[in-house]
Amino acid sequence: MLNRKEAKEVLIKLFWIIVACAILILLTNLSYAGEVDDLLCVISRAESSGGKFLSGDGGKSLDAYHICAAVVIDYNRANGAAYKHTDLLTGSINEKIARWHVRRIIRLLKRKGIYSRAKVIQVWNVGFAALKRPLPKKHRNLVYNKIYAEVVCR
Repeated sequence: MLNRKEAKEVLIKLFWIIVACAILILLTNLSYAGEVDDLLCVISRAESSGGKFLSGDGGKSLDAYHICAAVVIDYNRANGAAYKHTDLLTGSINEKIARWHVRRIIRLLKRKGIYSRAKVIQVWNVGFAALKRPLPKKHRNLVYNKIYAEVVCR
């Protein structure tokens, strides 16, 4: 059993640990900002010619980034939101979900130690399953074309 003084010291240490973690999370998110912007530019150019075609995959993917319904569901679960897939046609919503999804992909790839811009684009295009098996030839070409599109965004 802790006495009053010891309990106070433990609480103070716990407070500073929480503050340090919050700062690390903030810095991590800030460090992705330019990277996320660059990747979203590439993705938008490759998926929808920079926003000209707001539907892909036979209508299954919407907005400039061609986000599928499963990503919206994941976003809603993670953020307590209630967006519908068609809400992606609203500019601010699709931008918010696209940024969240790119950051999520980056974090996962870095945690696995396999991060590269090509991998981010691969996962965006094919899904996380792309990490478990070889990429089909038709998707390999898409990924290479998307990496090439990066030149256009700079």
